[in-house]
Amino acid sequence: MNETQNNQKCFYLGIDGGGTKTKARLEDADGTLLGEGLAGPSNLVRGTAQAVDAFLTASNMAFKEAGLDSSQQLNTSVCIGVAGATVEPYLSELKQWSSPFQALKITTDLHIALAGAHKGKDGATIIMGTGFCAGIQYTGQYQEIGGHGLLLGDGGSGAMLGLKSIRLCLEALDGVIAHTTFTRHLLTKLNVEDAHALVTATINQPPAFFATLAPDVFAFASQQDPLALSVVNDIARFTERYIVRLQAIKPVPLSLIGGISRHIFPYLASEFQVICKPPQLTPDQGAVILAREM
Repeated sequence: MNETQNNQKCFYLGIDGGGTKTKARLEDADGTLLGEGLAGPSNLVRGTAQAVDAFLTASNMAFKEAGLDSSQQLNTSVCIGVAGATVEPYLSELKQWSSPFQALKITTDLHIALAGAHKGKDGATIIMGTGFCAGIQYTGQYQEIGGHGLLLGDGGSGAMLGLKSIRLCLEALDGVIAHTTFTRHLLTKLNVEDAHALVTATINQPPAFFATLAPDVFAFASQQDPLALSVVNDIARFTERYIVRLQAIKPVPLSLIGGISRHIFPYLASEFQVICKPPQLTPDQGAVILAREM
């Protein structure tokens, strides 16, 4: 989208929608950052209504920070990269949304992460946040792997860190393994004393709940707690298998991004650490890049 014939200014909005938070970035035609906004989770699997509310909250905040009236949304091209965009019927429901923007592109959170990490050029990316997914872009081709949700996959995610830790707590409560300082800490944190109470407190929790336990896992792993360390090492080995797969598809530059990526990185084997390069731009900046292509 270019400047309109009546010299009306045009704007570009990138939205990164994940399982924990939603971030919006607003730029003008020259690439100047005008405003940013934050909102709650917007994973489509958790409900399209909740996702749309988060998109609007974050975008309105960005427009407000930029000092722009909401009417300027009519002059704005938007790209939303959102978790769950590969899952039907959620994607179809979102596509029925009558957005207030001039132009709207809906894609995956992985797609915008790839665009940002490699500035729109060939590369591979692994997202390690609340969830987990990986993808690669090369010579005009685009492929995603992983991203199967906590029940079926997401073995390299913050949610899986928490879930595995809860499982270890249950094994310790059942007397199958010995408690460590880590498992006792989690039981105290969750205010439970027995297996029944722990199951009751966690059985219906969403992935974002389990992801909130990730800082505790890393903290105790750094203290060499054997159970916390086993959880972190499991996540690292899972991630390494996906690095191998991506490099087998095409040996392009690879970046790890997401909330737990920098914490997992030291636990990767050295041959995998040397492959990983820092992302050049953030996912919301990648979404702006894709918005400019519309």
